[in-house]
Amino acid sequence: MNHSSLSEEQQNTLAQFRSISNTNISDSDIIVFLGRNNWDLELSLIDYYQVYPSRQTFLNHYTERINNSSMNGNSNRPNTPNIFNRIWNFAGYQALSDSENGGTSNMPGAFISEQTVHPSKLYKLINNSAYYVMFILILPLVFLFAIFKALIYFVVNKLFPVVSKLVGLDNNSSSRTYYARKNLTNPTERSRRFIYEFDEFINNKPLVDIQQQLPPPTEYIAVNDSSLMEIQRPNFLECSYTNALYKVKKECSWLMIYLQSDHHEDKATFINEILLNKQFLKFLQEKQIYIWGGNLKESESFQIADTFSVNKFPFLGLLTLTVDQIPTSTGSNTSSPTLSLVSKIQGVPYKYFNPQNMTLNINKVINKFNRTYERQNPTLVSLRTEHEQRERERNLRLEQDLAYQRSLENDRRREQERLRLIQQHEEEERRSREAEEKAARNQEQKLKWLYWRYQNLRPEPDMKKDDKKSFARVAIRLNNEKRISRLFYKDCKIEEIFAFVECITNDIPNSINSEDSFIKPKDYNHIYKFRLMSMLPKEELKLSYDEEICNNKLVYPNGNLIMIEPEDDE
Repeated sequence: MNHSSLSEEQQNTLAQFRSISNTNISDSDIIVFLGRNNWDLELSLIDYYQVYPSRQTFLNHYTERINNSSMNGNSNRPNTPNIFNRIWNFAGYQALSDSENGGTSNMPGAFISEQTVHPSKLYKLINNSAYYVMFILILPLVFLFAIFKALIYFVVNKLFPVVSKLVGLDNNSSSRTYYARKNLTNPTERSRRFIYEFDEFINNKPLVDIQQQLPPPTEYIAVNDSSLMEIQRPNFLECSYTNALYKVKKECSWLMIYLQSDHHEDKATFINEILLNKQFLKFLQEKQIYIWGGNLKESESFQIADTFSVNKFPFLGLLTLTVDQIPTSTGSNTSSPTLSLVSKIQGVPYKYFNPQNMTLNINKVINKFNRTYERQNPTLVSLRTEHEQRERERNLRLEQDLAYQRSLENDRRREQERLRLIQQHEEEERRSREAEEKAARNQEQKLKWLYWRYQNLRPEPDMKKDDKKSFARVAIRLNNEKRISRLFYKDCKIEEIFAFVECITNDIPNSINSEDSFIKPKDYNHIYKFRLMSMLPKEELKLSYDEEICNNKLVYPNGNLIMIEPEDDE
């Protein structure tokens, strides 16, 4: 990949890699590290330090070695006088400097040294002599350990062959490849990994036409539908063994479990002759048998093998629900159904092989499981029928309970609506009653105020006795088209005209008794709801409790007013 074809983010990652590692390798080599780690800077640095040891780690190693040599008298160097101690330390320092510069500076990606120091001849002599002495002392111990190990392997393989198969102490154990893997705690992930490794073992791949439908690459990709694979295989359940048992017990169906060991010599034969056989796959499909697989390297599979006392691998077992007849004094009772192992195959069944061509007669294997199936299936069918009947009854009760709850909820809602309407009606009646009472009180207060105000109107001036300039003549057209005219003293307030119109409109002069005496009601403020307009000029007479009539040109010395009610404004 060219440096110019990298994106801006990739170029920044490349620069950070070189800045952190302080390496002198080319950009193309750094791009190789970043590319195979999906451009993850942290993983790429870890990968780089695994390939090229860092200078600091190398320096700390030799520094610790020199310090330990100087502190312990019985260390790798002999007890010598001070002059020889100084020679030893000087030789060690030169060796350290040489390891830093000459030993690693020529390696790709190593740190550049600041100075070049060559080891002394004395250090080389002492160092080589120490290696020879250690080799002569350790070599006999190595031979003794190898002989003891071979003896233990021989005894275990001859006396306990099953143990050697389980723990991998067979002859092929030396060819095993140990690798670090992530400990998956999710049962679904463990099942998916088993399916992935199974497909990898049989070299199974998805069909070409579904490659675009697969998810992006992850640690383990397992296609559970065997119809989408090149090689037809059993459809293993992607769940834990406990979940598989729960599924089978809930559906009253069959379950076949398959256990294998990666280091068993019959694994390939068992898979090719039985699990991948088309007749066996057709048997599983026709009988609707679930299958679950596990590897002995997982603790769950090992516990299953211990539960069923498996002594040979690979192992194939058929599980279903069974009932027992328990005799009692009154007859026999049927126990509750339990999942039991009703048929199994441990290891490769060589007794089913054809002696002529040494091929497995798959019909015998299928007949073994089919006989068990035909014997146990009637009981399972009756249990499934009872279970379905119980489920129907339970669903019916559930539906009835739900319908009853809905009916109760509807009744409760209707009752709440009825109570709400009653409360609303009562609230409206209460408000209407309060409004009527308030209106009646206001009307009574208003009437008392009008009586009081009419009695307190200043008498009309006498035209013969009073000076004409001391009063004003005001003509008013009421809302009933009636015209009235009255004289007002010029020192009266404008409010006097409004009070007179209010009293005349409410017919107070005809309903009041002149002999009665009225007082002003407390806590009552009268509001004049009408307006008085002047004809010429057309202008409104503003209500005022302070302005005198003589100061308003609309009514003094003469005025012509029109009474306007609020509805007239609209």
